[in-house]
Amino acid sequence: MAMDWLDMATGQQGDHAQRVAELDQKIEAQDEAITNMMIVAAKSWSPQAAAKATKALEDEREELVKLREEALAWQAEGELAQQRAHDLQALAEVAKTRMKDMTAAEKAEVCDLLDLKVTLAGPVPKKVRADDTLTAWFHSRDRGVPVLDDSTWALVEPLFTASERRSRADRIPHRQVLEAVLTKARTGVTWKELPERYGKTAGLTTRYQRWVASGLFEQAMDALAECESTPLPDLYPLPPLLVEGKIDPRLLIRVPEAPEQTVTRARVTSQGNSYAAVSR
Repeated sequence: MAMDWLDMATGQQGDHAQRVAELDQKIEAQDEAITNMMIVAAKSWSPQAAAKATKALEDEREELVKLREEALAWQAEGELAQQRAHDLQALAEVAKTRMKDMTAAEKAEVCDLLDLKVTLAGPVPKKVRADDTLTAWFHSRDRGVPVLDDSTWALVEPLFTASERRSRADRIPHRQVLEAVLTKARTGVTWKELPERYGKTAGLTTRYQRWVASGLFEQAMDALAECESTPLPDLYPLPPLLVEGKIDPRLLIRVPEAPEQTVTRARVTSQGNSYAAVSR
């Protein structure tokens, strides 16, 4: 919600600045037109005629000045909104680390402040059956799934080479099997749903079970524990949701003088586990 509001405030701020610049140009052009009209009128007409001739131009200028003042007011309000959005974004960053340690009552208070309403927008997807031992291994250690590339493979290759047992079952390269195991952990698919390029299912499962039994899998994952990783799939996939809320002034880090103007609303739609937010 904070990021969406910031994007909206930043875009509006650019529009207001452009509007003020355009009005400045129009006022300048109007001043020049009034001056030229007065010069022409002074040479050929009476002072009364000159005043009458410039009256329409002056009225137009006055209207432009009013529009410019309104645009400046909107620009100032946009700057305040942008600051509030930055405050909300900072608050969201803090929430990433602090909310997980909150009690249920404290989390409920935050939900009350946001005035959250959640509407089920579609059927609940079925949980994909996956290898519980593999996903449980990462979940129990609160780890992501390592990203295997040339540099990370170089860290664990000696472990697999030292334990190598050449037989018909080991014809699939160790790296290929490890990539299949990590892909399965990352996506939550079954062994049979893995792409054919990884090899036959029986060969993959046999090798993985051997690695687990010997402790090799845990050694390899420990060696990659500090490397780049991706999160595990959710144990319980989310259905499509419509989440609506508002920003309460009490959530802001710096509350402006007119807190009643800080309220914004956002609608967050989830498709599975992805989200899109629209503020208003």
